[in-house]
Amino acid sequence: MITIYCIEDINDVRYVGSTKQSLNNRLAQHRYRKKSDGNYSSKNLNLFNCIIFELEKCEDHNTKSREKYWIEKLSSVNTYKLDYDESSHKKQYYLKKKYSK
Repeated sequence: MITIYCIEDINDVRYVGSTKQSLNNRLAQHRYRKKSDGNYSSKNLNLFNCIIFELEKCEDHNTKSREKYWIEKLSSVNTYKLDYDESSHKKQYYLKKKYSK
């Protein structure tokens, strides 16, 4: 089972995601990534003054559609809306990192 979750900061800014991990571990990862130079949607939140909570549990095959539903319903800061080709996205990401050095 996958957990669809929401992180909401003190300014009512929201980020929606999905994970197989515990919510505390996932939040710790968001906080760690915030310190990096990457372009992550959750960087727009105050991750040190926020809450993380479960929206729903779903099966693996249903994850993207359910996550997209919550992203739109909660007007989250997610920069992608799960309607892209994930393999193409990853390829572009790694090429950009490779040539930016």
